[in-house]
Amino acid sequence: MTFVFGVFFTGLTYWLSLFAVTRFLFEYLSYRINESKLDNKALIRFLVEQYAQYTQSKTNPLYLYMPWETKSIDKGFQHFEELYGFKAYIRQLEGLRKKKDDSAKFSGVSQEQLPIIHACLKELQIIGESVTMEELSALFLRQQLDKPIVIQHNGRLAYIFDRLVDKKLMPSSWGAIAERGNFFASKNGTSLKSSNFSASKSVVKMDAELERSSAKYMDRL
Repeated sequence: MTFVFGVFFTGLTYWLSLFAVTRFLFEYLSYRINESKLDNKALIRFLVEQYAQYTQSKTNPLYLYMPWETKSIDKGFQHFEELYGFKAYIRQLEGLRKKKDDSAKFSGVSQEQLPIIHACLKELQIIGESVTMEELSALFLRQQLDKPIVIQHNGRLAYIFDRLVDKKLMPSSWGAIAERGNFFASKNGTSLKSSNFSASKSVVKMDAELERSSAKYMDRL
């Protein structure tokens, strides 16, 4: 069974890799640009989107890019950069995004809602018994902590905070804000980054017990 699964997974990975490589090759992008008859703005938007997706897929282990493949794709994007200067728009977007994140509040939670969140985080063993209401007030209301709050379970915290995002009580960029403010630390004292939460979130995504336990608190917010 393990062997069959391994063969299937290897084959799937191979075809995913072929697709991921082909869609970013110079010939394919040129075809899409000419076929769609894109005007200047649409063309720039298309190249920005494709380049962003390419840089993301390069870090995905499912897409097995070979060195000569990335070299060929990078050369193709460089050609489009020389023609249209699309990377300047990426830098502008990144600058706008960073400016927006810098000014974003960590939460819209009220003083009255804090005890509910405090009880929720403790029951789900996301924070330790020693974490006080005052520390949560400093986090949610003032965004000023004397020291990071130690997190027992990154995935559960990400799950609960995503529910708060759904309720418009936190911004979707809470992970980036928390990283910049050094709000959270692991049990061994290491500062937690935004990527720590996004990587752990999928582990608890299908946890029915967590969903049931958290629902009674979320319904009260």
